[in-house]
Amino acid sequence: MRKVYYIQHFYQIYDFHDDISRFAICEMRKYVLIYIMRKHNGMRPQDIAVLMKIVSMGDQPWQLSTLSNELSISISEISESLNRSRIAKLIDYEKKKINRQNLMEFLEHGIKYVFPQQLGSMVRGIPTAHSHPFIKEQIVSELNYVWPDSKGETIGIAIEPLLSQTNSCG
Repeated sequence: MRKVYYIQHFYQIYDFHDDISRFAICEMRKYVLIYIMRKHNGMRPQDIAVLMKIVSMGDQPWQLSTLSNELSISISEISESLNRSRIAKLIDYEKKKINRQNLMEFLEHGIKYVFPQQLGSMVRGIPTAHSHPFIKEQIVSELNYVWPDSKGETIGIAIEPLLSQTNSCG
């Protein structure tokens, strides 16, 4: 069944026959403008990388081109990422200020459901998670987790990186 939307304005009827799931109406002077909004299809791994890069920049001003160059992600993907993050309320409406409390809550409680990890086999790779040298001193574990890499020096259980792009951490 198709959804039909009627908007009456100044005795004119606008008829929308489409699978439009969302629309916003903005009335300006004598005209009704209809903006069809993109549907939120969930977060992507690069969204986390973009948000974490912005957080790491502190109070420094940033532009899409700066993020694009440092993360090796196209400007259009950066823009789409910020739109998804805005819809998820992880960044403000102007897409300039991170909602840190929401981001921390997502990282602590939500990321494991959105991007679940499956353990792989024993491989050579780059230490990650509690196996990384910065954290290894604070968390004692007999198991190592690694990102698979033939040049890595640590043998451990393989887990795939959230964003497998090289130079993605800037």
